[in-house]
Amino acid sequence: MKRKSDDLPRRRAEVILQVRSGRITATEGAGLLEISRKSYYQWEERALQAMLAALTDGSPGRPPGPRTDPENLRLKQQVQELENRLKMIEEVHELRAMMADLRPPKPTPSAQRQTKPKRKSPQSGREKKR
Repeated sequence: MKRKSDDLPRRRAEVILQVRSGRITATEGAGLLEISRKSYYQWEERALQAMLAALTDGSPGRPPGPRTDPENLRLKQQVQELENRLKMIEEVHELRAMMADLRPPKPTPSAQRQTKPKRKSPQSGREKKR
């Protein structure tokens, strides 16, 4: 159901168009709207200006999108910082892996035992002297 306040602007527009088309006089239009002739001419001027503004070509292309709110902007910056940190950590990990490939292999405990010189026992040296 339409409200009476919604019908009023439409009724005013209809009367203004009737006056502009010559079907009725400005005095008759003012009488239909229950306003003075001076007020009628003021409304007519405002209506015509609004019509011209509405029909004026705007700038070509899509209108600019909504502005981002500060919270959205802060979150985008935080995501960018975290992505940068992740990239740096991945690069460090990759460098460590490359360096590990360049190091000589660590000797195993069994290999360490084989490379140590054998000690002579003190008894073995005494036996030879006799």
